[in-house]
Amino acid sequence: MARGLRDIAQLGRTLAEELVDRGDAYGHKGEYDQAIADYTEAIQLDAKYARAYTNRGWAYGEKGDYDQAITDCTEAIRLDPKNAWAYNNRGNVYGNRGEYDKEIADCTEAIRLDPKFAFAYNNRGIAYRKKGHFDQAIADYTEAIRLDPKYANAYHNRGAAYREKGELDKAIADCTEAIRLDPKYANAYNTRGLAYGDKGEYDKEIADCAEAIRLDPKFAVAYNNRGIAYGKTGEYANELADFTEAIRVDPKDAVACNNRGAAYNSKGEYDKAIADYTEAIRLDAKYAGAYSNRGLAYWKKGEHDKAIADCTEAIRLDPKLAFAYYNRGWAYQKEGDRARAAADFAQAKRLGYKPQ
Repeated sequence: MARGLRDIAQLGRTLAEELVDRGDAYGHKGEYDQAIADYTEAIQLDAKYARAYTNRGWAYGEKGDYDQAITDCTEAIRLDPKNAWAYNNRGNVYGNRGEYDKEIADCTEAIRLDPKFAFAYNNRGIAYRKKGHFDQAIADYTEAIRLDPKYANAYHNRGAAYREKGELDKAIADCTEAIRLDPKYANAYNTRGLAYGDKGEYDKEIADCAEAIRLDPKFAVAYNNRGIAYGKTGEYANELADFTEAIRVDPKDAVACNNRGAAYNSKGEYDKAIADYTEAIRLDAKYAGAYSNRGLAYWKKGEHDKAIADCTEAIRLDPKLAFAYYNRGWAYQKEGDRARAAADFAQAKRLGYKPQ
C-alpha cells in the first residue's frame, strides 16, 4: 500500500512538472492567465511543489498582482527554504512596489544561496539604483556581467546607472554592448539616446529613440524622449506630435501630458497647456513640476491668484523645486507684493535656479 501511495505521489509530481513546463512556455509568450491556470493545476496535483508556487508568483507579478505574487513566493520559500529563485522573484515584486530595502534583502538571500545567480545580482543592482546608490548598483551589474558575459539586460542597466552618475561615455558604451548582444533591445536604444541627449547630441538621441519606436511602436517613453529632443533642436511640430503620440499610446503617462503642456505653453496656447497640466495632476496628484508649470501658464494669462496657489502647492510637494519659487515670485511681483517676490527669487537662486 505504501508503495502504491508513493507511485501515485510520483505520478502527481510528474504531471505537475509537465504543467509547470507548459505554464513557463505560456508565460514567456506573455500569456500569463494561461500560465497561471497551469501552475494552479500543478499545485492542485502536488501542493508541496515549490517550483509551481515560485513560477505562479512570477506570473502574478508580471500581471501586476503584487500581493498574490508575494504570497506565492513566500509559500515557495516555506516549502523550500533554499529556493533562490523564489527569493529573487519576491524581491523583484517588492521592487515593483517601491519597497527597495525588501528587494535588496531578498536578492541578497538569493545570492547567498546561489553565489553564481546573475539575475539576483542584476535585480539587486536595480534596487540600489532606484535608491540612488549608483556605485553599489554598478558593482552588482558588473558581477552579473562577469557571471554571464552575454547578459544584455545587465549591460543596459549598468549603462543607465552610469548615465545617472553623469559618466555618459561609459553609459553609451554599455548600451551599445547591450544592443550588440540583443539588436532588438528597444530600451537600450532609448537609454543610449538619453545619454546622447545629455551630451547635447540631439540628432543621435532622435535616431536612437526612432529605432526604439520602430522596435516597439507602443513605447510611450521613447516617443516622449524623442519629443524632448525635437524641442531642443527647434522642431516644434515634431515635438508636439511625439508628445501627443505618447499620450495616445499610454493615456496614463503624466510626464507626457506635462511635456505637451510645456510645448503648448511655449506656443502661447495657454488654455491647452493648462488642460494638459491639469490632466498630468489628475494622473499624479504629487507631480510638483506640473503644478509649477500650470502656475506659470496661469501667470502668463494674468490669473495671478491661481498661479500663486499652484506654485505654493508645488513647493509643498517639493520644497527644493527652484523654478516653483521663481514662478511664484513673478506672480507676487505682478500682484505688487514685492517683498514676497524678492524672497521667492532669492530662494530660487539659493536652490540653483538660473533664469533662461
